[in-house]
Amino acid sequence: KKKGDDLTEAMRGSVSNQFGKYGIIKAEDFFSKKPEFMLWAQEVRKVNTDVLGQMQLKDLFKEYVEDYNTATMPSKKYYNIQVFEQQMSNKRRKKKAETVIDTALQSSLASFDDEKARRDEVLALRAKKQENQISSEVQRLRMNKEKAEDMKHQAMLKTQQSMLNKAGQVEAAGKISERLNPNKVDYAERRAKKLDGPVGFQPEG
Repeated sequence: KKKGDDLTEAMRGSVSNQFGKYGIIKAEDFFSKKPEFMLWAQEVRKVNTDVLGQMQLKDLFKEYVEDYNTATMPSKKYYNIQVFEQQMSNKRRKKKAETVIDTALQSSLASFDDEKARRDEVLALRAKKQENQISSEVQRLRMNKEKAEDMKHQAMLKTQQSMLNKAGQVEAAGKISERLNPNKVDYAERRAKKLDGPVGFQPEG
């Protein structure tokens, strides 16, 4: 058995041990992993996703799925950006707290004047502003993920509706259509709430 074969086999074994370390995803997870995928595409693959079509995005997502499942991403943020940002935020807070303690100890040994107090105040305000910006970004990413989950659910309902229509189950497909159209007016409900006049009232159209 050649030495090169041993090396190749060892590399395969290493990848095999890493497989699924951060979970297993499939092509169907495109929407739920879209924030991480887009970040990976821009930072790792250096791709401008704004100019890609749907088929090109799906092909690129297959590469992301492979890297994800084999745990070969260059950074943990490409697996779960919310968890990563939370960990980074915790580290920053811990480091800042340690810095504040060290500064307090140094200040107790040094002369204290108004100018230094003002500088410390400015630094504290700047740190607070930075922390607020990080919190806002994490919240934005969380909202984007929730929106992606909703889009995935809507796509599933549309697929079910199409299958029911093809099967001739028009009534069942119509019910799904109503779920897809939350702005549809339920006149019976409005009459019950006395919003559309008396019971005999029939709205136009």
